[in-house]
Amino acid sequence: MDTTYSYSYVYDPIGNRVTASEASVPWTYTTNSLNQYTSATENNTQLSFAYDLDGNMTYRPVDATSGWTQVWNGENRLVETYKGTDRLTFKYDYMGRRVEKCVYSNNTLISKTYFVYDGFKCVEELDALNNNNTVVMRHIWQPFDVGLDVILATANASGTLYFLHDANKNVMQKTAANGLTQEKYNYAPFGWNSSADVAHVGFSSELMENDAGMVYYNYRYLLPQFGRWIKKDPVFDFDSLIKNLHDNQNLNLYVYTKNAPIDVTDGLGLMSVNVGAISDLLGVINDWIENYTKIRNTNLLVSTIYEKCGKKQGYKDCCCAVSIIVLRDKNPFVTPFIYKVNATLYPYHCDKVFYTGSILYPHQTEVFKKYDWKCCD
Repeated sequence: MDTTYSYSYVYDPIGNRVTASEASVPWTYTTNSLNQYTSATENNTQLSFAYDLDGNMTYRPVDATSGWTQVWNGENRLVETYKGTDRLTFKYDYMGRRVEKCVYSNNTLISKTYFVYDGFKCVEELDALNNNNTVVMRHIWQPFDVGLDVILATANASGTLYFLHDANKNVMQKTAANGLTQEKYNYAPFGWNSSADVAHVGFSSELMENDAGMVYYNYRYLLPQFGRWIKKDPVFDFDSLIKNLHDNQNLNLYVYTKNAPIDVTDGLGLMSVNVGAISDLLGVINDWIENYTKIRNTNLLVSTIYEKCGKKQGYKDCCCAVSIIVLRDKNPFVTPFIYKVNATLYPYHCDKVFYTGSILYPHQTEVFKKYDWKCCD
């Protein structure tokens, strides 16, 4: 057996690594009560981590003597990371999308990039340092209604390059217009680049932060070397937690794809989704982007729906079936997030609401009508 491609992991009941063997290199891990790795030992070399009070990783080791210090803003977004004289800085827009990246080497600014989006997909990269905001890359993505949201091509000054993928959205080859292979890529199970060629958009068709060894998923950065996120889940689903208490990994806010990256992918750094169902997830996200304004302008609280149903039925023993959208929006500093659910309301008990979907942060959400309600027997 080629040990270069041999990976094995042992986890505790809540999904933290205990030991691992990656390409024949042994690892052991120490975890605190918050499911944060406090140290990892690589082949007898101990690496130590640090976190702030919000659970954001503030120091990420590279080896026993060096690592990346990570700086976070008040919205728990990574705005700076540095190691020695190398430094990266980031800026974000109101939706949490990264719109600017600066790279410093030896304390000198060597690149400044602006990012332009269609929804949550980066479609253009602009050189904001040397070329007066000239577009240097244009990315073409597969539409949501076709299937997986994979990158199809990138156009730059040299021409257009095309990408081939595996079933998990990972970019495996880059080809020229004539079909000749330009580069080939390989990844460890959690996205660590294991090939000589380095992809710009690679693992899970996400932007690779190769300078700092991370993968950018819009709302969070993945640390592929350790197979987990560098901050907690910003949208914790209490309802799913209650329904799935048998799965302890739902309690772990740092786990990536429930430690099953072969079968599961992630949407925006917010949720784990089976690869076969990713198009449904993306449909919901796309629906949010297109209908956000309309939904806000036609808001209808659950209590109002209850009153309408009750008055129509004379407050008899009936129920109301309502299709609604849940919008996490009460905190103006939190990027809104929509999740489609179905609700059945019983008029005599307005607090007795049975949801077939999931409510995200029920104490922080507002509910908006999208579809017509109807009474049922």
